[in-house]
Amino acid sequence: MSDTPLFSAIKNYIGLHRARCHTPGHSGRAGALKDFAAVLPFDVTEIDGLDSLYDADGPILEAEKLTAKLFGCRRTLFSAGGCTLAIQTMLSLVGGKIAFGRNLHRSAVSAAALLGIEPVWLYPENGVITPQTVKSAFEKHPDLSGVYITSPDYYGRMCDIKSIADICHRRGAVLMVDNAHGSHLRFFTPSLHPVSLGADLVACSTHKTLPVLTGGAWLHINNEKFIGSAKAKMALFGSTSPSYLIMASLDVCRHWLETHGQGEFERLKQVAKALKTTAQNLGLGFDFDNCDPTRLTLDTGKLGISGKTAAQILFENGISAEYSDLRYCVLILTPFHTQEEIKSIENALLEIGRLKGNRQAFEIPPLPRPTAAMDLRQAVLCSAKTVPINQSLGKIAAQPVSPCPPGIPAVIPGEIICEGTLEYLGFYGIKQVEVIDN
Repeated sequence: MSDTPLFSAIKNYIGLHRARCHTPGHSGRAGALKDFAAVLPFDVTEIDGLDSLYDADGPILEAEKLTAKLFGCRRTLFSAGGCTLAIQTMLSLVGGKIAFGRNLHRSAVSAAALLGIEPVWLYPENGVITPQTVKSAFEKHPDLSGVYITSPDYYGRMCDIKSIADICHRRGAVLMVDNAHGSHLRFFTPSLHPVSLGADLVACSTHKTLPVLTGGAWLHINNEKFIGSAKAKMALFGSTSPSYLIMASLDVCRHWLETHGQGEFERLKQVAKALKTTAQNLGLGFDFDNCDPTRLTLDTGKLGISGKTAAQILFENGISAEYSDLRYCVLILTPFHTQEEIKSIENALLEIGRLKGNRQAFEIPPLPRPTAAMDLRQAVLCSAKTVPINQSLGKIAAQPVSPCPPGIPAVIPGEIICEGTLEYLGFYGIKQVEVIDN
């Protein structure tokens, strides 16, 4: 068997030099897409020998099995529809009444609405859902079918997955983890990946931190009862034309991880540790103990410096940050950053540190806790209208309102927009919202 079953199958097809009288319409040739000439031959479709994502029994299935073996789980599904498709799939597998960490991505809210899931909201403490919060949720709602948490979050904070998994399993419930920003966590010693820590279903936005084309994701299944129906559930939401370029990149990435992952991420861990030490010494350190070892989050706000100002300084030093707001600036470090680029980050940190003074620290408003006035699904399907933020107080939200990134909803469909919601949305510069039209 090939080390890269899907990628090798595509290369074999390219080597046949057939006239492509099938989709896609570029026929594997440059033409109008001459700037993409190098990749067009790999952009293929479901033809004999290349398998089909939702009915996989050939090279896609083999590539998925190799990925599951690498991560130590029972089954892995490829997604060319991003982590969103993986999230939709795992929620459809569980259903029923689910406790969601309120710091979830808006895609989970939309999926829950479409699936008719009854949500119970868990609010984070210092950015994470704690085991005690989960335990309390089961005491109040013993009929929960599952718990859904996000770990790590956008800033790199990680939940105590093992303890939460133990609580869920003692209650006969399923633990789902949105691990969008943590696909690489398997490659530290010991592993920090949710699969290794006992989660049942884990959605990984692989392209965020690993060498995969945008839109590539994995759904790891660590519970036997979900394997049989997983592909059918994914097909409910996924495109019937999944990108073979994306899926092939998932296959190649997995092989790279097998041969280089552990060493490369342990090396990166040391690089990140040095940058974090520099940031800490400058007063820019992110004060949270259980963090992704390679996520560099600068807490510029505690020095009265906007994260956006920091991002601009980084940009002027040749570095594009992942995200910035008034309080934080976030950088995603990968094994593919050069020594020169790491040095540029260090120089930018020193420049940012020189800005510190006696200015008042910026504070992010707390995540609001609005009251629900309507069922989630009912609200999403209602007639809606768009109104300016300053005219929305007391109205019922029709869609999740999420500053993106990080994509965390300040208000959920069916909830009444309160003063706290307005403060939170104002902080992120949101100007308008969709509300129930009544």
